[in-house]
Amino acid sequence: MSLVIAKLSNLRISPRKVRLVANLIKGMSGGNAEIELQIRSRRSTLPLLKLLRSAKANAAHQGFSEHDLRIKDIRVDEGVSLKRARKQAPGRIKQVVKRSSHIRVVLETGEKLRSGLEKILPSRTLPVKSEEESMGGALGGETTETPMRKSPRPDQVGKITPLNRGRDFVKRVFRRKAI
Repeated sequence: MSLVIAKLSNLRISPRKVRLVANLIKGMSGGNAEIELQIRSRRSTLPLLKLLRSAKANAAHQGFSEHDLRIKDIRVDEGVSLKRARKQAPGRIKQVVKRSSHIRVVLETGEKLRSGLEKILPSRTLPVKSEEESMGGALGGETTETPMRKSPRPDQVGKITPLNRGRDFVKRVFRRKAI
């Protein structure tokens, strides 16, 4: 596994606002992160998208495939703060701090990335049904019965559960006194 790094310095957007978007794409593959950034409508998405494309170009220049890239780390640090003044009430001045950000993206290259389903179920495989099972046994002329709905247990018949509150509960909650 190799690392590819790209940096962006002195972006005139507050680090707090950039981190909102940066944390969304951390750990994603390069292509998925690019799609995610194109969908979002924040001011910081365009500079992050350009930085991600720059990192992907760096990886391509080093001979790595775009399909094998994953965002290992994305770090947003505070840059230079510009201090300005704003007039306030009787003769006072309020200080305004205009913040900037330094962004560092680290892409990891390695074996081909697995799909999202394989990440969730790494060692399991999905069971494969035979044709007869998938058709519900209808191939041999058999008809399948729909399962009957289970009736509640005898001890649960009169109890009020979150799913079984009914109209009385709503009337009781929203009862108001009229004067």
